[in-house]
Amino acid sequence: MRKLFTLVVIVLSYFSTIAQTLPSGFERVIVGGNPATMPFPTVMAFAPDGRIFVAQQAGALRVFKNDALLTTPFITLTVNSSGERGLIGIALDPDFATNNYIYLYYTTDIGGTHNRISRFTADGDVALAGSEQILLELDPLSIATNHNGGALAFGPDGKLYVAIGENGRGANAQDLTTYHGKMLRINKDGSAPSDNPFFATGTERSRRFWAYGLRNPYTFTFHPISGRLLVNDVGQDTWEEVNDATIGGKNYGWPGSEGVTVNPAFTSPIFAYGHVGAGMTGCALTGGAFLSSTTTNYPSIYSEKYFIQDHCSNWIYYFDPTEVNPTATLFGSNMGGQGLSLSLGPDGNLYYLSRQTSRLYRIAYTPPSTPPTITSQPQPVTIIQGQTATFNVLASGSVPFTYQWQKNGVNISGATARIFTINNAQASDAGQYRAVVTNSVTSVSSNEALLTVNPPPAIPVITLQPVPRTVTAGQPATFTVEANGAGALTYQWYRNGSALGGRTQSTLNIASTTAGDAGNYHVDVMNANGNVLSNTVSLTVNVVNQSPAAHIVTPISTDFYRAGALVPFEGTGTDPEDGTLPASAFMWDIHFHHNTHNHDQPPLHGIRSGNFDVPNRGETSSNVWFRFILTVTDSGGKESKDSVDVYPALSTLTFNTVPSGLTVLIDGQPMTTPLSFTSVEGLLRDIGVVDNPIIGNDAYIFSSWSVGGSASQTIATPQNDVTYTANFSIVTGLEEELYALTVYPNPASDVIHIANGDIRSISMVNSIGKTIEMDPVYSGDQTSIYVSHLPPGVYVLFYSGNSLKGKKRVLIR
Repeated sequence: MRKLFTLVVIVLSYFSTIAQTLPSGFERVIVGGNPATMPFPTVMAFAPDGRIFVAQQAGALRVFKNDALLTTPFITLTVNSSGERGLIGIALDPDFATNNYIYLYYTTDIGGTHNRISRFTADGDVALAGSEQILLELDPLSIATNHNGGALAFGPDGKLYVAIGENGRGANAQDLTTYHGKMLRINKDGSAPSDNPFFATGTERSRRFWAYGLRNPYTFTFHPISGRLLVNDVGQDTWEEVNDATIGGKNYGWPGSEGVTVNPAFTSPIFAYGHVGAGMTGCALTGGAFLSSTTTNYPSIYSEKYFIQDHCSNWIYYFDPTEVNPTATLFGSNMGGQGLSLSLGPDGNLYYLSRQTSRLYRIAYTPPSTPPTITSQPQPVTIIQGQTATFNVLASGSVPFTYQWQKNGVNISGATARIFTINNAQASDAGQYRAVVTNSVTSVSSNEALLTVNPPPAIPVITLQPVPRTVTAGQPATFTVEANGAGALTYQWYRNGSALGGRTQSTLNIASTTAGDAGNYHVDVMNANGNVLSNTVSLTVNVVNQSPAAHIVTPISTDFYRAGALVPFEGTGTDPEDGTLPASAFMWDIHFHHNTHNHDQPPLHGIRSGNFDVPNRGETSSNVWFRFILTVTDSGGKESKDSVDVYPALSTLTFNTVPSGLTVLIDGQPMTTPLSFTSVEGLLRDIGVVDNPIIGNDAYIFSSWSVGGSASQTIATPQNDVTYTANFSIVTGLEEELYALTVYPNPASDVIHIANGDIRSISMVNSIGKTIEMDPVYSGDQTSIYVSHLPPGVYVLFYSGNSLKGKKRVLIR
């Protein structure tokens, strides 16, 4: 262990001390990181706000903010980090600024070792707990731990592109049944876009394919303007490839070819470099970036070039990707051990990671210093005494500049800005003016410019006329005149030829315009020697129809209504233009609401007030209310609304029976007592009883309500809680025989027998006196009747024969 540790320290020290070779003006700057704080970085991505996300192979996603590595990781995933596995891909959603989505590619052992693509939601500088959404589980990995690919990026089409290695088995790259050795193009939810090249004919996997025949496409890059897609494929023994994958469906030949190919079934790279030989050589292409940026300060020679990075040779080259068979030029050597993830930052600088130093680097450019050159000279100025004189100068060269203005070759105290202004210039200010411009290289003086100050005229002379104004009512309007003349000047403003009282300044300001302010304005400028009139200019005031205001005076939200009563309503309507609105501008909607739905009433037009007659029949629920809506409309067609909800006054109704537990009828519905419910006061409710209820073998007959009235009656819900009790009496004498005939069974539910075969007429009379004729059935000395069709209750059975007549009370249940 000690030898290994010593070797690592030596290697790190070696690559940290070797000087980089870069073009003049360029330098490699350490942004942050070291083996202790950020070991084994793999890939980075830039956020729109300037933060840099850096993945560590062991599963931590780190954040650089303002060039400082934050202590707390964005997230730490549990990953399999053996070989080239681990956390190896990052992409930020194109709408990251609003949805905070980050996509990660990592190796997991859950469900067998495989690579996974998941989406996480950022909560500031850390991931929102529990926010992982798994988008795609890739194919199982073999025992080979290399060639995982892992690069993620969104294309200009808003689709997520994914680079996947062939997992150390070349045949996978040509196998259209596996993700290995492919470029994928997927939707944000992991599904396949319908315009993918293999969507119509492919399997569930191959529908996601964009390109195939790739060995280990470790990185890829989109041109930020054209959208051109270049894929950097790490080769095996001979060639590293840059492949153009802008058009989907291409086969790049691995393992059948490496480097340029003549096989028409394969697509050759646009650029390749070898592993051995003279000149540019390397072993692993691990980064590529287009230098296409409006924010870069790199010299123009590098604009639109494609920069590439080699993991083994520690160099950065660039070439023109628009050329056929381009030639690469060395940009930087000795760039640090195991460089990867070369990227263009939003500041226009190139960035990359070093595996061996565990650092993030920026390649910065400082332009050479150049002396100032005057590009715009101060110009001569001729003014009238009292006016303002302004001189300005422009220069090019290395910034920053300092300025010193001079009059007649002498420095002017405090005149150290690019623009020099003299207010209320006098004759003593006339002379020659110039600026001395200085930077870190040298100083240069501008040409001299003459200031001529003429005396004021005897009578006023207008030097700045007022200009027409167009405003919207309520906005301010300002007219200004500037004039010169001997002595003190006075002013008088006019509208449509009439003097405006108190408007005697050089500026006329109307703080809040109305339609009445529109007209033609001019000003009379005067001194002791005479006067002069300005041009006449117009003020146009556009009146915008403002919304009216509706207000319900009554009812108010604390009012209650009762069924069968009147609810008075009244409202007002005013308008900034029309004033008080007439009754014809009013419309009332009164909606009856029950739970989550409502019953609309026909609107009432043309009235400011009225009375609403609340129905005393209808919905019996207490969860009801009325909504009064007032709409007023002004003469311009604009509307305004006000609304008030009015709820009912409620009372509690309680129902009991004696004996307890019998059934009563509430609005025709049988309900078992005791029970209580709330009811809208004034609402009519129908109450009643069930005829001749039976409990066990006992029959009962209704006697009275505790409030009086008939068995069935209509009540108006009172303005207080009330209890209604239905009193019942037990029916007696069921066994009393009025004549000496045996009638059985009693009580009965199906059939009744009379022990006499000479019965000829049988009828039943119910509790309300209705007679029901029965059909007797004879069997020897017995007469029977069927009673199963009769409602339960107490009946009187009447019978008669040739020599007898009688009656008997029976119970049907």
